[in-house]
Amino acid sequence: MADSIVYEHDAIKKYCKVGKKYVKSEQLPHYKLVRSRGQVYSVSTSYSANSNITSTNFIIVKNLDESFPKKSHINPWTQMEKLVVKWDISSNYKQIPTEKLDVFMYTDDLLFVGTKSNYNAHCVSSYGVWIFNLSNSTFYKHFTIGDDYIQVQKIIPLGQKYFIIEPARGYYCDKSYVHTWEQLLKFAKQPVPNTYDSPDNYVKPVYMMDIGCALYPVNWSSSAIGHLSSCAFVQTYPYSQQIDFLDGNFAKVISLDVTNFFSHYKPVESPNKKILIGINDNCLLFCEHELPDTSNIINPGHTYCYCWDFTNGKEIKFPDYECEVWVYKVIPFRASDNKVKYLAWENSNNNLWLKVYESTD
Repeated sequence: MADSIVYEHDAIKKYCKVGKKYVKSEQLPHYKLVRSRGQVYSVSTSYSANSNITSTNFIIVKNLDESFPKKSHINPWTQMEKLVVKWDISSNYKQIPTEKLDVFMYTDDLLFVGTKSNYNAHCVSSYGVWIFNLSNSTFYKHFTIGDDYIQVQKIIPLGQKYFIIEPARGYYCDKSYVHTWEQLLKFAKQPVPNTYDSPDNYVKPVYMMDIGCALYPVNWSSSAIGHLSSCAFVQTYPYSQQIDFLDGNFAKVISLDVTNFFSHYKPVESPNKKILIGINDNCLLFCEHELPDTSNIINPGHTYCYCWDFTNGKEIKFPDYECEVWVYKVIPFRASDNKVKYLAWENSNNNLWLKVYESTD
């Protein structure tokens, strides 16, 4: 379920050593968080780029809401979270870092963890799935998805009723598939289809779109325009400001330029810019990121973000800012106090970090 994914938690902090003191950094390490029955869990792997590649790799699940301080003379903020699951995935997934995991709740108790395996000697990988029962801290099921022809890159939850299978590029497939939620565990026994007309023994998709496109759930019932209130999904396209609104049957309702939502929008007049669109928690975030000049530190980049709240039918303001990093992805979310924020994936000194930005409203 898409709404089980958590984007901010007090337990996720990054501390840097400055002299003899530890100070809080605005940059956050990669993390994967989900909420189950009012508790927040972190999911990670034990792999580190600095570790020995022959070492064991584990999926580690911790309950962040059941933690206690650990006495330390080095770092006074160290916390010990309750360990829920530790599972060995070393056989084909030895070098999988945390950021490569797809994590969400399949049901209120069943945790989904998926990732693409390392390539074998024939340059073939599989997508591994592990299901854990958080109610009793037990392993539930493991299976793989994909074959030599269709290799799965990611699995993404789409609202409460669907999920998306995103194939790896270049493996006899140029489409992403949307399936109903109950079909997910059926892939333990059946292959991925590559067409609506696949044989009856295949799990067939309900919708297909070109690789690179993204699909998000949306509720525009706040719209006073009748046909817009029926919109259930938004489809975006790579490098494009066009967005398509679809109804509950995936039929197109209307196509719009995303900038039409923002009356004060001013285009970035630069050939060296990047368009980013993220939709989550019924908020649409549109960012124009003017890339920094890496050859001249005097010319930093700029990021301009615009956000529309479909629930309340209004714009959410975010400040523009200079940045010396490359922004790769943005996701808006509602914090526990219902304030809209967004999470950015940024490259700083060849390291990918996460950073949370707050609105000015």
